[in-house]
Amino acid sequence: MAQNALPAAALLPRHHQAAAGFYHASRHNRHGTQVKLSDSVCGLAVFPSEYLGVDTGRLRDELAAWLRHIYGPEPVDWTSVDAQPKPRIHRVMDQ
Repeated sequence: MAQNALPAAALLPRHHQAAAGFYHASRHNRHGTQVKLSDSVCGLAVFPSEYLGVDTGRLRDELAAWLRHIYGPEPVDWTSVDAQPKPRIHRVMDQ
C-alpha cells in the first residue's frame, strides 16, 4: 500500500486506542483492555510496517504480544501483567 493511500490522521486514533487499553489494564479491567488493544491492533493492520517514520509493524506486534497475557479462559494474573514492559512507539531510523 502506498504511503499516501492512508491519511496521517488515520494513524493517531490507533495510538489513542492503545493508550485507552493500557488505562483499562492499569485498572485491571480485562474487558476494556481486550477491546481497546484489539481495536488498536486491528486498526494498525491496514498500515504498512513502516508508515510516515513510525514502525507500525513493531507496535502492532508488541500490542498483540501484550494481548496474549490478557486473553484466555483463566483469570488474569494482574501482578504478572503489570510487570510486562509496555509497548512504545518507535521511529523508523533513516538508513
